[in-house]
Amino acid sequence: MPLLSAEIKMELKKKDDEFVRTLKKQAEDIDTLLQYMSRQFVEMQNSYKDELDEIENAFLAVRVSLGVLGYAITTALAITTYLWCIYRV
Repeated sequence: MPLLSAEIKMELKKKDDEFVRTLKKQAEDIDTLLQYMSRQFVEMQNSYKDELDEIENAFLAVRVSLGVLGYAITTALAITTYLWCIYRV
């Protein structure tokens, strides 16, 4: 009977040790995954910032183009009005 009890205790100790190793491995895997996710988050954040900067620059370029076009149209209308007034008389 004492032999069986010693074998059971030894087997229980092996399973406990295996369980502890498994928990440590899972903790390491989770840490690795969190590090990967953190790096990926920063990369995506930078990528979105770069894309937003590109969109903003394109918007500003269109805005400037429209401003120049508006100025050209206003100038053309002013010249046309001036010429119309001169030659109408």
